[in-house]
Amino acid sequence: MRGADRTGIMKRVFICSGRSLFSEGLKNLLADQPDLTVVGWQSDAGEALRSIQVLQPDTLLLVHDGSSSEPLTSASYYVRAGVKAKIVELSLKTNCVYVYQGEERTIKEVSDLVQALE
Repeated sequence: MRGADRTGIMKRVFICSGRSLFSEGLKNLLADQPDLTVVGWQSDAGEALRSIQVLQPDTLLLVHDGSSSEPLTSASYYVRAGVKAKIVELSLKTNCVYVYQGEERTIKEVSDLVQALE
């Protein structure tokens, strides 16, 4: 049995990417990590969302090359759809990752904005 992180919880990761060969390599790399398990991969935004709703991963990994802003690799698409997982966006163009929490808030007054910024 595989290990878990310091909290004793194994993180479940779902990958969204239109690049199947890269995603297969990424799944193999992550399989060697004792505190992670890849629970799914999808190349279509609609199918990804349906799978995410069923599988309820802890983290959503969005992989893109920076050439488009399609829903498959758009963090806002998943947040607006109600995904509560941490969202990690991996840019193949810049080799950077961006981390988002899956949360949407309505701002009614300045204090709401200030609270979101804290």
